[in-house]
Amino acid sequence: MWRRVNNLVNSLITYQSLSPDSRLRRQVARWLEQRPSLTSDQWFETFWEPESILRITSEFVYHSFSSYSGLQFAYVVPEDRLDKDLYWTHVCWFDWELTFFSDVEASFNIDISDYFNYEKIVTISDLIHFLDHQICMNGYVEKLD
Repeated sequence: MWRRVNNLVNSLITYQSLSPDSRLRRQVARWLEQRPSLTSDQWFETFWEPESILRITSEFVYHSFSSYSGLQFAYVVPEDRLDKDLYWTHVCWFDWELTFFSDVEASFNIDISDYFNYEKIVTISDLIHFLDHQICMNGYVEKLD
């Protein structure tokens, strides 16, 4: 009986430490919402098209990273720092990187897990450039409408 109670308590403690910090997430979201909201197309055209980033890269980050973090990327700008501004490791689930790798593989048929170094990715711009480079290096060609 005590073993079950101890397991339950340990599970709850572990779950809490691996879960996003919802208070901090709301705080970051309020800070971001002071900015203008951009659609996915506007986000691409404003920030990434001038840098020759593929639209598919921009759209992937805009939608997927909103899902990982619970933050609306409609308000995120290239110079936002993942940890210092967005508190990334606190607002995401502990395994967001694994989900990211899996989503990239499913979307682009490439495995980036050996190349992704979170310590070298400081800003959203760094992240977009890294991902776009990986997509382009692996032969993905964006379809033109």
